[in-house]
Amino acid sequence: MLSSIVYIPFIEYIRSRIQCEKDRKSICFFRNPFQIAFFEELYPGNSVNTGRNIIRINTVSIDDFERNGNLDEEFICGNGLTFPLTVRSWREGDRFVPLGLGKHQKVSDFFINQKVPLHRKDMIPIITDGENIVWIAGYRLDDRYKVTDDCNTVYKLTIERTDISEI
Repeated sequence: MLSSIVYIPFIEYIRSRIQCEKDRKSICFFRNPFQIAFFEELYPGNSVNTGRNIIRINTVSIDDFERNGNLDEEFICGNGLTFPLTVRSWREGDRFVPLGLGKHQKVSDFFINQKVPLHRKDMIPIITDGENIVWIAGYRLDDRYKVTDDCNTVYKLTIERTDISEI
């Protein structure tokens, strides 16, 4: 029988590098992500590096616009956009109109429906135009920003994942 607990430096190392979290019906172990909220401005022709992803926006010709099903890129209608757009972390109470749903939904409910692990929510970039969400990067466009026949300008948003261990 042990009469005392011995301090082992390795245990502190493990504790600082690995996190354990109950995620709905599972217990998850993962590398301790540096979950830092981010907030950056995004202008056409430029990019933003969030530390885990690079978000880009470029103007494209309406004639060259073509969806290809790639979730890492999205085309948006530029009518009424106010620059700079903002790239930020999600916030409690965020709402948007997911493309195809036709009504508002809380981003937290969207993440649950998409089965996004709790520890990943803060890492997903949200692109906004003022207070309105334009795109949950890599997941879904807001229906209000979809390209229609009335669009005069089309922008292409892309996300490049720089930390592939988090996909």
